[in-house]
Amino acid sequence: YIAYRDSKRTFCTVHLLQGGLRIWLKLDFQKLTNAPSFARDVSHVGHWGVGDLELQITNAEQFAGAIPLIRRSFEQH
Repeated sequence: YIAYRDSKRTFCTVHLLQGGLRIWLKLDFQKLTNAPSFARDVSHVGHWGVGDLELQITNAEQFAGAIPLIRRSFEQH
C-alpha cells in the first residue's frame, strides 16, 4: 500500500489490486452528501489503511469521481 501524508498526518491510503485500487480516506461517510456508489463506510469493520471511507476504484470514471473526495480529505487533515 501507499500512504499519502501532509507533514506527519496521513490523509489517504491506497492499496494496488489487479482489478483497480482500494482507497481509504479520513472522511466521515455519514457527512457525505450524494456518496458515490463505489464508496462505503468501513468505520465498524476491520480494514487496511487509514480512515473510515473506502473507495473501490475499477475504472477511470470512478477515479475522476474520487479526486474531489481525496482533495477534501487532504484539506481537512
